[in-house]
Amino acid sequence: MARKKESGYQNKKNWFEWTVFGVGLGLVMSILGYLVFKTATYTAGPPALFVEYFPEPGKYEPNRYHVILHNKGNETAESVTVELSLQKYGQEPETAELAFDYCPKESTREGWISFSTRPTPTDTVRTRVVSYDRP
Repeated sequence: MARKKESGYQNKKNWFEWTVFGVGLGLVMSILGYLVFKTATYTAGPPALFVEYFPEPGKYEPNRYHVILHNKGNETAESVTVELSLQKYGQEPETAELAFDYCPKESTREGWISFSTRPTPTDTVRTRVVSYDRP
């Protein structure tokens, strides 16, 4: 240390080093503020799952449905099973299931289901989440 003073070395930072320091400090403080805010406002709750579906026929799968699973809850759902049933005159001639491994909170997952029979416009397609686990 005494040797540096003797040689005339001065530890001065230029404007670029101060700018990088200021931007880095701002980023770190922003991240810490975000984490503190998320921790303070977190409320525990079960997964809130709901399903959207719409027909999406393919070239080789004319009876295919596109299924979108949404999780608006505060926890991850694991091993989610979704059921689509085709209802015709009060009966269920066909039922199909789709399984998702994980659906994290505030996320969506997509899948496709094909029925063997062609649904007519008067048929009703009903969907529901059959089961899920908490990891």
